[in-house]
Amino acid sequence: MTMGIACRIAGMLILGLLGINPARAQGLEKWRIDGLIDGYYSWNQNRPFTGENQWILFDTSANSWSLSLARLAIDRDTDPMGFHVEIGAGHTYELMNSFDSAPHVMQYFPQAYIKWKPAFLKGLQLDFGKFYTSTGVEVLDTDQNWNYSRSLLFSWAQPAYHFGLRTSIPIAKHFTVGVQVINGWNNVRDNNSGKTVGPTATFSWTHLSWTNVYYFGPEKTGTNQGWRHLYDTALLVTPGMPVSFYVNFDYGAERTLDGGKNQWVGIGSAAHVIASPSFSVTPRVEWFFDSDGFATGNEQKLKEATLTAEWKLCRGFASRLEFRRDWSDRATFPGDRMGELVKSQNTLSLGLLATFSIKR
Repeated sequence: MTMGIACRIAGMLILGLLGINPARAQGLEKWRIDGLIDGYYSWNQNRPFTGENQWILFDTSANSWSLSLARLAIDRDTDPMGFHVEIGAGHTYELMNSFDSAPHVMQYFPQAYIKWKPAFLKGLQLDFGKFYTSTGVEVLDTDQNWNYSRSLLFSWAQPAYHFGLRTSIPIAKHFTVGVQVINGWNNVRDNNSGKTVGPTATFSWTHLSWTNVYYFGPEKTGTNQGWRHLYDTALLVTPGMPVSFYVNFDYGAERTLDGGKNQWVGIGSAAHVIASPSFSVTPRVEWFFDSDGFATGNEQKLKEATLTAEWKLCRGFASRLEFRRDWSDRATFPGDRMGELVKSQNTLSLGLLATFSIKR
């Protein structure tokens, strides 16, 4: 009883800080407003001299409290036109946009795109703007993932976002296809005159979906030579309580200007076990081979095993306790002495998530 009252008060305070009147918000026809605050403490057994968790993207701060992100999303349904815009801040967005040559202010808009669903083209949807990638099974928003930390594949094998045009259309009951024409990987402002193309295909049933994405195009700065290719496939099985699972595979390659080729390949899997409406456990394992050091800067075979436990404290508030072990065939993890490198690291993280959603 006390926890429930505390959660309702906390939720009202968050809406109040955002200037949203809960009573009036119910009248936002065809609109949806979502909010997320994500903070964490991560303990690293190595006590790295860099102060950072190596090869763990976004929740990078070691032995320290950190605000990962705070985000507000506004979405209007397509009827036939709509839009989706997100405003956010935090270390996660700084890292995500760190290689983009677009104005710095763009990091505060994780996604911003216009949606169009013309009635005369049955089921076709077109989106234009900045949007998250279609690869993989994880997303940037922590509350929508099973684990707290992002996978090796999400971090090093796949892009995070794109700017351009994407389309999708169902062509059969269980089959949807699409194509994307985008500036490239993780950039709003293109770094060359070429464009990256991404055909997509999804087979979906009630409790199973199989997604395939293939991105290809020039990604080098100032030249259209040396194309990059990425094939991503993910199988997601959701039979309902108590267990769901996924398998994700990536193969990437990019031609060098001298005719060579950089390659990377990885596979990961996780199972989501719901023990009760308020408690779940998710183990995850991965293998990632950066054969030429293209993705991580080191020729290495990275592996990780993660176990995440989530407690839903009350509506809109959750905590995640996660143990993760990363190891490599090369010494690439910082130790506790300046310049020291070791082959593995163990981390224990506590994530605190606050969310809200208002919709018609």
